[in-house]
Amino acid sequence: MRAQALQAETPSGERQAGKPTRSEGTAAYDVAFEDDRRGTEWDAFVAAAAGGHHAQSSVWATVKGTLGWRAVRLVARDRGRIVGGAQVLVRDVGPFGRVGTCPRGPLLSRPDPQLADLLHDGLLELSRAERIRYLKVQPPPSPAVLEPRLRSRGWTRSALPAAPTATVRIDLRVPEEEILARMRPSVRNKIRQAKRRGLRLREGGPDDFSDYHRVVEATGRRQGFAPYPRRYYEALWETFAERSGACLMLAELDGRVLSATLVLAFGDEATVKMSGWSGERAPIRPNEAIHFAGMCWAKRIGADYYDFDGMERTAAVAVLRDGELPKNAHGTVTQFKLGFGGDVVLLPEALDIAPNRLLRPLVRAAAPRLDRVQRLAHSLAGRGPEQGG
Repeated sequence: MRAQALQAETPSGERQAGKPTRSEGTAAYDVAFEDDRRGTEWDAFVAAAAGGHHAQSSVWATVKGTLGWRAVRLVARDRGRIVGGAQVLVRDVGPFGRVGTCPRGPLLSRPDPQLADLLHDGLLELSRAERIRYLKVQPPPSPAVLEPRLRSRGWTRSALPAAPTATVRIDLRVPEEEILARMRPSVRNKIRQAKRRGLRLREGGPDDFSDYHRVVEATGRRQGFAPYPRRYYEALWETFAERSGACLMLAELDGRVLSATLVLAFGDEATVKMSGWSGERAPIRPNEAIHFAGMCWAKRIGADYYDFDGMERTAAVAVLRDGELPKNAHGTVTQFKLGFGGDVVLLPEALDIAPNRLLRPLVRAAAPRLDRVQRLAHSLAGRGPEQGG
């Protein structure tokens, strides 16, 4: 559907066919479905919007297409300029029917409740047009006007996130020496020891994905998840490297790849998408060094933040409340990430709705079972603990 206008409501609440939705006052919003696969204008909006994230970009949609998802976009314009919208990924889930997910969306360029309401209505219209039975959104952290308005209009808390609900972010807007100084002493020492003992850190290319996938598979065996196919990670790197930036960072000792991480750049952030460690107990700890190398790469290309793309939410809440990590999280991936001295960030939780009001009670009853199926699917398909996917 190319620029298909949504229908405007009359004072009685009926919809008038063929007229774009508009607000009162100074803004004049045109809300439409747009099918722009390349999405250059949309991506520029996402990168600049408050809370904008690569999961709302056309770059991400291209990669997710390799796993069977199809992107549909809702766009709000004010006098031709994009001021809001949402990218929804759609696919069929067996006999349940078609589902949609909108991670880190919808996005608004301004905290306008009326624009938020228009996007809500547009999402329901899009869902009906696409025959989506179950729609999941995970709003961005700002503007704050969006989440409460969705809740007030029938959206309910989801058992399954569409994106991480807590993360650790490293501020890169300071010199490298200060980035190091903010880390725990033990982390700094491991980074410096790795350099002294000959660990080689380098950016990889297409020929390195065999080694990358090998260490990711080793990590999956230890942590109990199955990675995506190698081709998926190659598509991530190729697509983001061409359009917004990506780095495959490798840590080698005596020609052996001990550790590797894939970092994607979009907007002002560089995000860790999947890291792997061979498990080899070498005299060098490569994992701290490889992330510092990733931070240095991100800083060189102009990113303001290095995002670890997830941490355990209850641990994040405890750290923000008590100032320390609970004992049951010691020795975990969460503790490892916190060692780099970043900021703990809580993000909105996912919300669900059944666009068809008549089916809403049935879908709400079935949704918990669907979430369990999808959680299992994530585990089998490659979303490991605290990893993005």
